Amino acid sequence: MVFDPFEEIRRLQREMNRAFERLWKEAIKLPKLELREPAVDVKEEKDKVVITADLPGMDKKDIVVEVAENYMHILARKKSEVKIERKGFFQKERSFRGYERIIPLPCSVKAEEAKAEYKNGVLKIEIPKKEAKAKKAVKVKVK
Repeated sequence: MVFDPFEEIRRLQREMNRAFERLWKEAIKLPKLELREPAVDVKEEKDKVVITADLPGMDKKDIVVEVAENYMHILARKKSEVKIERKGFFQKERSFRGYERIIPLPCSVKAEEAKAEYKNGVLKIEIPKKEAKAKKAVKVKVK
């Protein structure tokens, strides 16, 4: 077998790359924001639209609901922090998680009258429907 100095250099470079990769993975842990889409049910009733969304692990203060005439936006974010302190050692990790979803509504609603309740990990929103205006047919003259 013939000695190849360049192969030895490539081997050393691969080892150094692996060492630095492990170092960066362990030494630097940046906070991550993991937003998932919550499971939702949209139900159109006679006089209202009822939406339920599964948001386990959230607190009421973490949830933001925005309602427009024809869609709804749910955003829930939670920050958690873990500290480990021992003699000569300190570690602090932060993580962010949550849910986000924009939901098209089946009809026009009265956004300003929306009501929301969060209980046992389930968000329930009730939004009254707008009264449907009578649609007027218009004859168009054909030329």
